[in-house]
Amino acid sequence: SYHSCPIVNGFEQHDGRQYASSSELCNTDTRTVSMDISGAYPKEAGIVSLVRTSSLRDGRITVTDDVKLKDVGDITFCFTSAEEPKVISDGKLSLADGRVMSYNPELTPKIVKIENKEDFEDINIKSLWGVDNLYRIELSLSAKEYKLEMSIE
Repeated sequence: SYHSCPIVNGFEQHDGRQYASSSELCNTDTRTVSMDISGAYPKEAGIVSLVRTSSLRDGRITVTDDVKLKDVGDITFCFTSAEEPKVISDGKLSLADGRVMSYNPELTPKIVKIENKEDFEDINIKSLWGVDNLYRIELSLSAKEYKLEMSIE
């Protein structure tokens, strides 16, 4: 689906009411939103909990994904960019408009070019994003528990 949500044990998030998040919290004072998005995945993904917390402070966006699985499994954190990201150093990518994405430095990014073709059956990249291609940043590992901390500033 190319959303900026993790792929867990080969499963992407699903749509529909039965795949809703839970434990939603919003704090307007700290500009923070938190929710358990494990309900957006089928049981076969083996997720105990997947809590995503996002905040916006002083022009900096921070996303934390705290993942707990039943057993060791494959986790790929995905983020979408309209411009091709470039590796600056371990744990840092350059993005559009001079922005920098920082993430856990032990993860190695894989950049996947998404072309405006058969990859999307329901949308047109050019009409929505104003570009011919998108890029998906994939940060993968195998673990039973892991906490990703990613920020863009």
